[in-house]
Amino acid sequence: MALNRNFYSFAVFTSGLSSAIYLIQAVIYLLIGQQIFTLPLFFPWYLFYNALLILGSLVNVYYFRFKKYDLPFWTMLLNVIAGVIPFSIFIGAFMGRRDWLPLYLPAEMIALATTIVFGLALIISAARERYWLKIAGIFFIVAGIALMAPAIWYVNSTSVDKASMLEQIIKWSSLFGCIGPLLVMMNFLDEQKQGHPENENPMQLRTWEKVMAALKPIAMLATLFFVLKLAGETVAKISWERKLALKTEQWDKVWGARTFTDAQGDTIRYQLIYPENLDSTKKYPMVVCLPYGGGIEGSPAAQFLLTEASRKKYPSFLFVPFCPNGTGWGGIPNYPTMDTVVFESIEAVENELNIIDANRVYVTGVSRGGYGSWHFISLRPDLFAAAMPVCGGGDPNLAANMVDVAVWAFHGEDDRNVPVSGSRDIIAAIKKSGGSPRYTEFPDSGHDIWHYVTTTPGVFEWLFEQKRE
Repeated sequence: MALNRNFYSFAVFTSGLSSAIYLIQAVIYLLIGQQIFTLPLFFPWYLFYNALLILGSLVNVYYFRFKKYDLPFWTMLLNVIAGVIPFSIFIGAFMGRRDWLPLYLPAEMIALATTIVFGLALIISAARERYWLKIAGIFFIVAGIALMAPAIWYVNSTSVDKASMLEQIIKWSSLFGCIGPLLVMMNFLDEQKQGHPENENPMQLRTWEKVMAALKPIAMLATLFFVLKLAGETVAKISWERKLALKTEQWDKVWGARTFTDAQGDTIRYQLIYPENLDSTKKYPMVVCLPYGGGIEGSPAAQFLLTEASRKKYPSFLFVPFCPNGTGWGGIPNYPTMDTVVFESIEAVENELNIIDANRVYVTGVSRGGYGSWHFISLRPDLFAAAMPVCGGGDPNLAANMVDVAVWAFHGEDDRNVPVSGSRDIIAAIKKSGGSPRYTEFPDSGHDIWHYVTTTPGVFEWLFEQKRE
């Protein structure tokens, strides 16, 4: 296939579409942050997104080879290969290889490094004679560093405030990543204006023309479908979060928020909700409700236990820590965690209020909170009598630490956000270590299973019966 008007038309199309889908994902990430991974359509979108980016990159590889820009050709090819690796790791982790997750971030860093090298190749090779390629080279160097530096700092940061700030930097840096494909597209447009002879082999030309002609409408229709669906899911997510935020403001007015600062200066905000009709002569259990984000608005367990019926049926203290952006409760590789400061704040509350039964402290959470529930009982089984992780995953290597903690875990068989293997593997490991955890898996269900959990017969009766020996 020669570099004729048909090739340039297709190259402009793939570059423009790559820029558009890059911008779409960056905008969604900017609006809802890591909640993007919980969107029902995210996984098929992720597959489509990467397929289009790889297609656009291969068009560029062919272009550099044809033009005999050897250094850009080899570095671009290396960049394509490096980009496929984190994509494969993500897919593998989704399919159940949770042990691959720690490899994802290093693979992304390598891919960014090859982007910087590719940008350098555009500047020092003969490709620099093309104005737009030279500008693109400068951009890829700057953009690669702008993404790589805060990402490394983010992972290694122990400060919650810094982690939150760095996540915002990463969001905005990602937003400008769409400029790179646009600069490459400008180069193709510039060359297209100069005019080029047709391919000398008409049969070969017609074959490629048919392939390219077929790909264009398919890619456009698929992009339109995904954009409309993702936009709807994003708007629904934002609307739901706003409603919960308004409820949180009401809850704040009723119960207020506390803060705890440990010896290292790390601070955590939390809400402590007292039982109704408190009797100072009794001892009450306490449920640690780990949000998937924010405070009570991100904790389905806290919302359920705050209903009038639940407060009467299950009188207890509710401890709800706030989860700042860019942090978690542990159990997720390469992700800042707030576990230690939460443990110390729980102990501080127990010491402050002698009506909390320290032998009846429970932990539960959904998604990120589910991971945290497993993580908490693996590190501090002495603190908790029971755990109810939902849609999470634990470290099978720490299963022996959890055998004396009562566990009832839940997961959806078709969960596209957190692989069901995360629950299956840790449950099997605990049983192998001598424990007797309970596990309920809902067939034909995805990530949103909290309603099924609350309607499971006896689940909360079981929870409040547990007592640490």
